[in-house]
Amino acid sequence: THFVQRGSIQSMVEGSGMTKARNSASVTPGTGKILELYVQEGDQVEAGQPLYKMDDTAAREAVTAAQESVDNAQKDLQAPHSGNLREVASLKVGDTVTEGDTIATIVNDTKLRLSLYYSYAYEDQIKVGQTAQISIPAIMDSRTGTVEKINKVRFVSPEGATHFEVVFVLDNPGTLTEGMDASAGIVAADGTAIY
Repeated sequence: THFVQRGSIQSMVEGSGMTKARNSASVTPGTGKILELYVQEGDQVEAGQPLYKMDDTAAREAVTAAQESVDNAQKDLQAPHSGNLREVASLKVGDTVTEGDTIATIVNDTKLRLSLYYSYAYEDQIKVGQTAQISIPAIMDSRTGTVEKINKVRFVSPEGATHFEVVFVLDNPGTLTEGMDASAGIVAADGTAIY
């Protein structure tokens, strides 16, 4: 037997484990040639300190290509030319669009183009740069235009005559719109009127 006493209880816990570094990161350069080494194994380094110098030609080319992609994407978000904004999709902040979606049409109608067909009999008498009188019935007036392009296509009229295409360009004073009917008259070098 023994007398009871008040005292503290002691216990001891033992264990084992592996210590690890608080932070660890692998240095993985891209493909290329090492030009200079600034450190060696066992050196103490600071965050941001250069460890080596590499031939970064491939990396620079990749950055240039990526920058071009970003620039092209930015251009896609800008107006490609001046003009009137038409057929605008109703978009709200947060909407998702996919490549190829048309969200607006921008029409620059400060200059208009008129495509007409002329008989191949006049093939040698119509030249690029030649002026023409463009008659527009909707405004009961005419405007001076210029032959912008000649396309040697083969368009056969209902009467069986073969024609080529002449594209005229003319300034829009602000009263002309797309879809207006028009005709053009050209004066040949010998003074003959060609309609």
